[in-house]
Amino acid sequence: MVTTLKMKFNRYKQNFLNISKKNLVVGLSGTIGSGKSTALKFFDNCGCITLSSDEKSRMVLTNKKNCDRILSRYPELSDQGKAIDRKKLARLIFNDKKAKQFVEDVIHPSVVESIVLDISKLNDSIIVIEVPLMFETGFDELVDLSVVITADRKNILHRLLLRGMSKEDAKRRLLNQFSDSFKIDRSDVVIFNNGDIEELESDIKMLYEALIKLKPKKE
Repeated sequence: MVTTLKMKFNRYKQNFLNISKKNLVVGLSGTIGSGKSTALKFFDNCGCITLSSDEKSRMVLTNKKNCDRILSRYPELSDQGKAIDRKKLARLIFNDKKAKQFVEDVIHPSVVESIVLDISKLNDSIIVIEVPLMFETGFDELVDLSVVITADRKNILHRLLLRGMSKEDAKRRLLNQFSDSFKIDRSDVVIFNNGDIEELESDIKMLYEALIKLKPKKE
């Protein structure tokens, strides 16, 4: 899966290189429960332009052409209308690697193209893109700087339980992801989110101050 997606991302590299001449593009990642979505909100509060690949994916799945392609192969995902039942889809791709690959092949190109379109309109900005599978897919090769939010497994499990997830389901989801060390070894910046939310906010503010100095200078 990783090799296939990396090959597909190659066609977007030049676009991102052009964008990086005008902006600083930061990729934000982390495992489920690490706090990356909260970190994205704090980047937004600092004044960064923030984008979420998960939100883009949800939008892409509302496109009739994409829905039809997926439902033609997996009609059981229908919500009894013409749309896809997201809970059924989540269960399918969690348990079936081939289905996961197929769905990703359908939605990823549209997600990346939408991101490229959004940020190509920007100048002199710090853009933070939340990409949960940034390193697994090769998306890290498209950004100027990669940031990983991580936490001890005990804290992650606690956060997932607070979301209403069962302990067994939380453990299964974590086992289905690449290890934290995989992301940490490949990232430029690592933030350990084991404290309270105020500590995470403070860390993001400190990082933002450093990012300002890295932003391309106006010509």
